[in-house]
Amino acid sequence: MSRIGIFIDTADLYHRSLRTLEGKISYSDLMERIREMGEVKVAIAYGMRTETDSNKFTYCLYALGFKTLFKKPHITTIGSKVFKQCDWNVQIAIDVLKSLEEVDIIIIGSTSGALIPLLRRLIELGWKDKVKVLGINASDVIKKIVGVDNVIELDDNFIEGEFDEVD
Repeated sequence: MSRIGIFIDTADLYHRSLRTLEGKISYSDLMERIREMGEVKVAIAYGMRTETDSNKFTYCLYALGFKTLFKKPHITTIGSKVFKQCDWNVQIAIDVLKSLEEVDIIIIGSTSGALIPLLRRLIELGWKDKVKVLGINASDVIKKIVGVDNVIELDDNFIEGEFDEVD
């Protein structure tokens, strides 16, 4: 059975799924699909702490088996627009590289092009067929780097309501 490491930038996937799929990702459905691929050894969800539903969302992720790392966003105002951002790319890269001896398959859940150097490094290290990317309309660059068969497209099958309820 394959040992899996999954590293998800929840804020990135949240905003991409809202814009592209007009809904929020069902993390329970996602984890069910990933567990069909093997045993999850490392699962880390990175996110942005907000004033509204982060605590309940964080609990749901924890109940699904994720270690959760959330931080307050950097807030930038340009004109009348307020932008909130949490950049987890460096931490994701560090955590992925630290986990290589524990896992056989790496799954990266981010649409950020800033992780392309990480993907290239993993391939240089011999992980070409062992790196998968969760994508929402994944870019041609990502598909070329990891291979089309290694992109797990998140589509309407992974969309649910506000967030998954976990018993």
